[in-house]
Amino acid sequence: MAGIDRFDISIINDDFLATAKEQKTGNELKLELLRQILNNEIKVRSPNNLVKYRKLKEEVEKIIQGYHNHFFDSLIAMQKMRDLASSLQNEDKVQQSLGLTEDEEAFYEILAKHPSAIQDFELIKVIVKDVTRVIKKNA
Repeated sequence: MAGIDRFDISIINDDFLATAKEQKTGNELKLELLRQILNNEIKVRSPNNLVKYRKLKEEVEKIIQGYHNHFFDSLIAMQKMRDLASSLQNEDKVQQSLGLTEDEEAFYEILAKHPSAIQDFELIKVIVKDVTRVIKKNA
């Protein structure tokens, strides 16, 4: 998109909300901007984990729908969008701390969150890396 591979979702933070609170005009436009940034981030990430990011996109749309249905005001909607952006950033940190790629993290998540999955998380990490390496090699 115009030379930008990815939008920086870190702009969706407390400072952004404080500015929105002070400048009450244009909050609907700000909310739509947040929606577009999050949806673009989801679009970039979704090929690696369709189910996860489809649910996240639904959450974004649910927030917008709640705002349009007057369940909450634009500031609350922006706070909810900030929370979603924060969860994405936290997931990135976890992925980095595990030392996994996005593809490996998607597979890891399936194994780690399945009730009957192996309980040895180091073993899961090794399996994930081996399986994704083999898949990429044979693709």
